[in-house]
Amino acid sequence: MARPKKATVDYFPHYVHHGKTLFILEKLYGDHGYAFFYKLLETLADSEGHYYDCRNTTAMEFLQAKTSTNEIPATDILERLASMGIIDPELWKIGIIWMESFVQSIKDVYANRRVSTPNKPMVSEFLQVETPHKTPISTDDNPQSKVKETKVNKKHSKRVPLTDTEYFELLKSNPAYKGIDIDRERGKCEAWCLTANKVFSRRRFINWLNRAEKPIEVEKKSYYRPAPVKTYEHEAPDPEKYKKVDNIIENLAKTMEVK
Repeated sequence: MARPKKATVDYFPHYVHHGKTLFILEKLYGDHGYAFFYKLLETLADSEGHYYDCRNTTAMEFLQAKTSTNEIPATDILERLASMGIIDPELWKIGIIWMESFVQSIKDVYANRRVSTPNKPMVSEFLQVETPHKTPISTDDNPQSKVKETKVNKKHSKRVPLTDTEYFELLKSNPAYKGIDIDRERGKCEAWCLTANKVFSRRRFINWLNRAEKPIEVEKKSYYRPAPVKTYEHEAPDPEKYKKVDNIIENLAKTMEVK
């Protein structure tokens, strides 16, 4: 049995004369932009099929570590490359990095291997569409072939990507963003992207939301209120008390006369 041909390469061309892509990256991001681009090429060269799937957190963290960047600069550079058409914009929307120009630069390697160059993956390959699971039905002719009901394995259940309307409605119902005006923050983020010449994306908006200030909820406290003081304004006068007072005054007067 013939050994399958690998779809990775151990080297790729590094040209002396740079195109506009590197000039733009260096202008915007300095040496980090230059280093990021070539480390991205190294990652693609070593990835099977020459595309990189960074839809999960671990894969994105590895790319950040390899390129010595954190999440925001890495996303910014990839968004910039997508807007320039260097990486495929449609595939990048779902978190897949594919660079057609890179694959074309190494086609001689595959010609020497006498195999075709890897083709660009289709977006539909990564879109998860839920399919019904059919359960075989046993017959009386073969009682031992009775099949129990099976559940669809969650790993193989496929989901259709959310539309923008569904996505932002989902964010509004997320408890993590309770109290944050999602529509208002989206408008602010889009305005910032327009001013800063950035590309608005869901990933960038999540980073924006995570830095948004949440309104402070003031807890209502109950304070102690003293009971009203009892007054005697409406009590009826006591005649006996007045007699006692009159007697005291008379006794004092007689005492003073004697002196």
